[in-house]
Order: sequence, then structure tokens, then C-alpha cells
Amino acid sequence: MVRSTIETRDLCRQRAMEYDQAVQVYRLFGVRVARYPRDTVFELQLKPADTVIELGCGTGPNFWCIQHAIGPTGTLVAVHLTDARLRSRRRAQHERIGER
Repeated sequence: MVRSTIETRDLCRQRAMEYDQAVQVYRLFGVRVARYPRDTVFELQLKPADTVIELGCGTGPNFWCIQHAIGPTGTLVAVHLTDARLRSRRRAQHERIGER
């Protein structure tokens, strides 16, 4: 079955909401979900000044680990199917650094 662009985006939005809810449930049960991005980035053996393209980045839960590994001279390119997820990440980042 081939989906249209709109159908694909709608499905992605639905799955993203389900994912976010599942993560919250995991946290309620004490699962330390924050360790998974850290462990994954460690296995990539990134170095300062590396360039990373993260496809399907969602709201960017892996960004802090990647940015720590590649440092201020590295480049992180975020790609996601729905612009709403990227806007959400951008908003959260601005709030964290006080640029709102």
C-alpha cells in the first residue's frame, strides 16, 4: 500500500504521540530511558568536529548527547517528517536557554 504525503504525515504524528505516551509510562515504572541515547551515541564513537545527520529525530531527545560528543565545532543536522516535532524541539531549546 502506497500512502500519500498527507497520510504519511498523519501516521507519523499519531505514532509520535503514542511514542511520547509510552516513554512517560516507562518513566513512571522507573525505566531509565535517558541512558539509551547516551549509550547509543557512545557506540557511534563520535569525535569533536564530526558532522551528524539524525533522521527521524522527533523532538530531539538525542541532541544533548550528540552535541556533547561533537562539541562546539561539530555540526548536527536534524531531519524529521513532521515540522511540528521540529518546532516543538526548537521551542523547548529556546525556553531552556532563555531566548523566548
